[in-house]
Amino acid sequence: MKLFFKALLITLILQGCQKRKGDDKQFSQNKPNHFTKENDTLVIRTQKNKGGRFFGSGVHPIDLKDTTGTFLYPVIYPKTIENIRRGIQPIDFRSKTPYYINLIAGTAGKQRVFIVDANDNHDFTDDSIRLYRDFDWASNKDLVQCRYEISNGKQIVKDSSWIKIGNLHDDLGLGRSEYLTATININNKNYKVGVGNTYNGAFTYDNDANMNGTKIALLSDGVKVKDTIYERDHIGVGQYIKLSDNYYRFDNITNNGEYITLIKDNSFIKKTGTEVGMLAPAFSATTTTGSIINSTDLHDKILIIVNSCGCGGDVASTKAFFDISNKYGSKVHVIRMDSAIKERKTGTIQIDTELEANKDIYTKYRETYCSRICYVIGKDNRILDKFIVTDWKTDLPKILENSI
Repeated sequence: MKLFFKALLITLILQGCQKRKGDDKQFSQNKPNHFTKENDTLVIRTQKNKGGRFFGSGVHPIDLKDTTGTFLYPVIYPKTIENIRRGIQPIDFRSKTPYYINLIAGTAGKQRVFIVDANDNHDFTDDSIRLYRDFDWASNKDLVQCRYEISNGKQIVKDSSWIKIGNLHDDLGLGRSEYLTATININNKNYKVGVGNTYNGAFTYDNDANMNGTKIALLSDGVKVKDTIYERDHIGVGQYIKLSDNYYRFDNITNNGEYITLIKDNSFIKKTGTEVGMLAPAFSATTTTGSIINSTDLHDKILIIVNSCGCGGDVASTKAFFDISNKYGSKVHVIRMDSAIKERKTGTIQIDTELEANKDIYTKYRETYCSRICYVIGKDNRILDKFIVTDWKTDLPKILENSI
């Protein structure tokens, strides 16, 4: 009998332990942003942060109109402001139902002023009056927090963000100033990612797979924490981020940035593209001297592809190409890509992207009219690094010192 009760007691204890283990497992699955290596799809909730910090922020002029103009809805104007002009900042360019941040500019006495309807109540009398002044667009100081309505992809929700606003070419300029972060736990190891959409003129996050689309970046792998991110760190929609031992494709982000989705992909090592670690795309191109080059003939040395651009009178990226060529000479292959190339120094390889014959390399290594990205390709035909070419003195020596 004693043996029977002893066996029964042991059985009950074991069942209790198993139940607790099961409860713990269920609890861990319900924790936000907690996953295991076996999870193929990670749906991650983000947190909004003030300022541009890692991703910067764009700015654009606001179209201000006389108050007699046609607007979608009326607002209450302050009686203390004269010469009022009204402007609207769209929240979502794609939305069928328009939502805006409203603002006005005018004069108070002899001073130029503006007001932002920061609480979104269509009433300017309860908002701060701000003086026109030059604004440090690179700074995160003096940001204005604004409330608005936006679609999260399923329904309209209330949200808020921060804007930079101030004098731009003697009128008002405005830009969203926020970035997203998320801490992801995979098998009890934490990773932190940042998300930004610098070139979006509205308050949404898009899924465009191009240089102007939403970007994510790994900010911390649980050991190292990044204070700054670089070109090589930017991962666009459809590209890949490494967490733990797995690669995940950045699949999509919701309209308001509340959630991002990563999907595990075990075939990264076989993929071709311009991401660091991928196989470099093959190309054929015609140089400014009329000769034809093929990438398959350039694997005997490290290949450096320099994108230069003269937009805005820039000469630094072009100078960087010639400086790289002069420094490393015959130790590497160096190719310059640009439009309407005039500098045709003997002994250099330059490719005019306006030629139809060079559409292939343009599509694979430039994608846009103006680019200053430099790609470094190893003799194994994999992308070793990419960076803004004017940073070559910092980045190239680290790569080449043990490779040439």
